[in-house]
Amino acid sequence: MAWGENGYRQLTNSKRPVRTPEDLAGLKIRVVGAPIFIDTFRALGANPTSMNFSETLTALQQGVIEGQENPIVGVIIPYKLWELGQRYLTVWNYVIDPLVFAASAQTWRTFPPEVQKAIQEAALEAARYQKALARAGMDDGSALKYLSSIGVKVEITDPIAYLRNQGVQVTLLSPLEIGRFRDRVAGVVQRWAREIGSTLVVQAEADKKRAR
Repeated sequence: MAWGENGYRQLTNSKRPVRTPEDLAGLKIRVVGAPIFIDTFRALGANPTSMNFSETLTALQQGVIEGQENPIVGVIIPYKLWELGQRYLTVWNYVIDPLVFAASAQTWRTFPPEVQKAIQEAALEAARYQKALARAGMDDGSALKYLSSIGVKVEITDPIAYLRNQGVQVTLLSPLEIGRFRDRVAGVVQRWAREIGSTLVVQAEADKKRAR
């Protein structure tokens, strides 16, 4: 019915600034428990480990792991990861978290057309609101403008400045620097394109170009 998002996943760690793939060498990074994430970080030279997020906070505090990757607005700030030693943040937008508003076809067919229409409209409205919350202070200002128009006050309007004020060293990667990471994981992309299906991957890449 609609697409939402949690935002781009960024990298934090307790050891050093990460500006190149070489800076990731040997770092113990908690990643989402999906093989493609593990393959990606291994290709970058890190030591990825999969664990539930409920265990991650304790692992960071105890030094069992040295870093993690999550969205700034939805996770890094609310959970105050800098208080768990995550003093270095790399903004690289390496993957975005989607949220899917969906219903089973079997359930959907039980609703009359006018109810379906109302649910669809509500889903689109909810998705727009949810995306604005995830993007607040992280886009060109559109999210904050929309939230203000519906009477929603955002406490942290500049997440990057806020994190710097907490003592976090923020590294913003240029397109050229991001390209070095992309080159390092080219083999992972090729391998997973075959696994997922090259047609679907090509379509997704085309969608991204149109969105830009």
